[in-house]
Amino acid sequence: MRVVGYLLIVLLLSMHSGANAQVSDLRGMEFRTAPQVSNELDITTALLGSPSYPLYVNDLPKTKRKNKAFRDYTLARIDTFFVRNILNQSTWFTMEATLVDTIQNYAIWIESNILEELQYDDIYTHFRTGLRTYLIEKSDEYSVNPSLGLIELLNTYVGDFPNSDNDDMVDILFLDIIDQFETTGQFVAGFFDPVNLSLYEFSNKRDMVYMDIYPTLIQNDSLHLRRSLSTLVHELQHLIHAGYEGDKIEDVFINEGFSEAVEILCGFPPRDPSWYLANSFKSLLSWEYSNPIPDYSRASLWTHYLIEQYGTSLLKHMIQNKKTGIEGYHDSIIHFGGLGFEDSFKHWGIANTVNNRERSEKYGYLHPLLTNFTMPHSGETDHIPTVISGTVPPLSHALISIPYVRNIQLQKSNVHDEHINLTGILSYPRDETNVVHPFFEDNKTAFTNIDDFGSVRILLSNNSPDVDTTWNRINILVEGEQSAIEKTIGYGDGVNDTFYSNATFLKLSNKDQKLGIILPKQNSDYWLKSLNISAVFESELMGNNQLSSTERDFKISIYTVNNARIHSPILDGIIVQSQREPGRLVKETFTLEPYFELLSNIKDTIAIVIENDLDDDNFISIGLDYSQTPYGIVYNNEWLSLGDITIGGHSLNGFTPNINITIIEKGHQTSTQNLIQSVDYNFEKVLVDVAVPIGFELPEMSLISKLPDGSFHKYEPVDSSNYLFTYEIPVQVDGTYTIKSVFSSSNPSVTITDEIEWNIDLPNGITINQNYPNPFNPTTSIPFTLLEQADVGWNIYDILGRNIRTIEPRNTQSGEHIFELDLSKYASGVYFVRAIIERERTGINYTKPIKVLMIK
Repeated sequence: MRVVGYLLIVLLLSMHSGANAQVSDLRGMEFRTAPQVSNELDITTALLGSPSYPLYVNDLPKTKRKNKAFRDYTLARIDTFFVRNILNQSTWFTMEATLVDTIQNYAIWIESNILEELQYDDIYTHFRTGLRTYLIEKSDEYSVNPSLGLIELLNTYVGDFPNSDNDDMVDILFLDIIDQFETTGQFVAGFFDPVNLSLYEFSNKRDMVYMDIYPTLIQNDSLHLRRSLSTLVHELQHLIHAGYEGDKIEDVFINEGFSEAVEILCGFPPRDPSWYLANSFKSLLSWEYSNPIPDYSRASLWTHYLIEQYGTSLLKHMIQNKKTGIEGYHDSIIHFGGLGFEDSFKHWGIANTVNNRERSEKYGYLHPLLTNFTMPHSGETDHIPTVISGTVPPLSHALISIPYVRNIQLQKSNVHDEHINLTGILSYPRDETNVVHPFFEDNKTAFTNIDDFGSVRILLSNNSPDVDTTWNRINILVEGEQSAIEKTIGYGDGVNDTFYSNATFLKLSNKDQKLGIILPKQNSDYWLKSLNISAVFESELMGNNQLSSTERDFKISIYTVNNARIHSPILDGIIVQSQREPGRLVKETFTLEPYFELLSNIKDTIAIVIENDLDDDNFISIGLDYSQTPYGIVYNNEWLSLGDITIGGHSLNGFTPNINITIIEKGHQTSTQNLIQSVDYNFEKVLVDVAVPIGFELPEMSLISKLPDGSFHKYEPVDSSNYLFTYEIPVQVDGTYTIKSVFSSSNPSVTITDEIEWNIDLPNGITINQNYPNPFNPTTSIPFTLLEQADVGWNIYDILGRNIRTIEPRNTQSGEHIFELDLSKYASGVYFVRAIIERERTGINYTKPIKVLMIK
């Protein structure tokens, strides 16, 4: 089902205080922010995923045999239709609709009550004319064949309709779907109800779909035909696909992906990929009915990628293929000469990360609306060395960024699941061409000689086709050299303060007004990466003449500063646009990465200047904070300090723009010192004490350990005192620990490491002490100690080696324990007691015997 959003007027709350945001310009005017929000509703997917759907589809053969009636399709004919109540999907109501047109084998019906309102309006004339044009004559410019109408495109690239009623017609009913739109702002653009293919009581026994009139087709007295047609082809695919369903019903995700792909082939815009890319850590075929928009986005992007890779004929093959799920994907891909499902899924992840077909046709998209996105990282490492560890759902992708490294080495542990494929992607801000590293062929790989500010991204792809498996484990040690460190320089505390009346934003209300901030010279050369700004635009304010849809953009310039005065431009007047949701007042980050070459070798004091983009009057206002810093400057015929400006008689002395500046500072050093002071253990944990070097600013401490089971882990301190940090590591015996302490500081920029090997000095992690008393009559106690949880049982043998008694194993926690032995039923003599230990972690069995003497 195609879902369309709608904007409602609501009360907008400001970013921090909850009060309405107030703005003041240099004349002291005040405004109140105006709000907007969007909502969406889903129906068809719920019907496809219901237990009734297979029953309706299975009714198709019976419907075709029994229903031989031919219907009257005379124009202006009125028929009565059942319409499912989408607010209570187990009920139906009836509606009269009038046949207004037949276009080839399509019958167009309009709800009779609405037709009476529309038929004398120009909108109705344009609707009928446009509908005929699109269905028969042409499609949009991005269509796979713009010279073909939608009917022929559906026939060519999807297939034939079920024709369950034997009348060779497809019925399209336009009506006002009762979805409480007027109250909630939620609406359904259209839906396919599979009940109409069955013999059910409320079935229309027709091949048909339902299309919404208000607000999908008509909104604010305007016709939105393309929006409606996009929904129409989406729902018609569901109808066609129902006729090709086999004994096993297709997954909802795959069926929806087919409909999304049909929209694109017919020339309509693809879904916004950002909905999926922001939530890529989900199994491919999963579907969340309560929030399906990211799933629609994933289905759209994946299915379209397959079509671009293997041709438009692939879609028809998949739709009509009786094989379903992963098996259906694989069968169709192989049919068209592909590498198979798992390879295609892996390459799709790289395409979403790189999106550059210059590297390989497999690594990007052709569609002009899908060429400018890349997957954001799911996580970012801090200082290396570090550990990437966790679980990954089957058939999912995640992207880990490892920024600012010279050299990097990656090593998988022996608990890393081989279903998870790792792809290294080398990335430089100055170079949009990404280098894709060969896939891991063993457990180690490396990048070397990376330039300053270079980064490596690691694409984690769980390619397991077994979607019913549990999440697979990833465990990777990341080592190397840091080349730079990211620093945030804050001007203001992030909370806007009142500087006049109720105003917390300073408005730049004409072309002569500019607001800047001085960034003093840093400790070393740096790259100016991004700005985080608290801002609001005129279109977001009540009492303005700007449309809410007006572009929200402004200019940023970077200047050198000489003798505390603006000097020469480094970056002159680039236009940046706000991407946050209109009316949502949060601090927004504006990246300067496209200007890396200009901003990656700054040495001196600079000024960052903000001004309006004068192609419109949607002026920007900047939040101010009272922080008593002298860095803010204003141009109002001449450059002045904010302290020299007054608003309504109130001085701005002590105020600064609420801006954070992110820089990447060169010169990070790596060295080794003796940091690890001691290692000890008890029954519960290994304790590691690490000394902190003195004389560093903002230290970060962590501990990395390779455990005896071969897994890598990163730990944070559990306690600290007197420059000593304490860490806790799990107890594991029968092997060696590799323990590495990592100390990082931003001033000076340095990482210090220390590494040792250590192992627990208790063989097998178990001791069994001599019994007491000994000799005994007839009971005795046998103390034993476990360092790891295990199943412990006992066998008792007589002097001839016969097993006279067995104590079944039972789960025993780590710690000190006592086994009470009772031999009251046996004669005096020497006995041998053997402990049988099976460690839960390794499954390995150990035995420990002792000799005891009973004298009665």
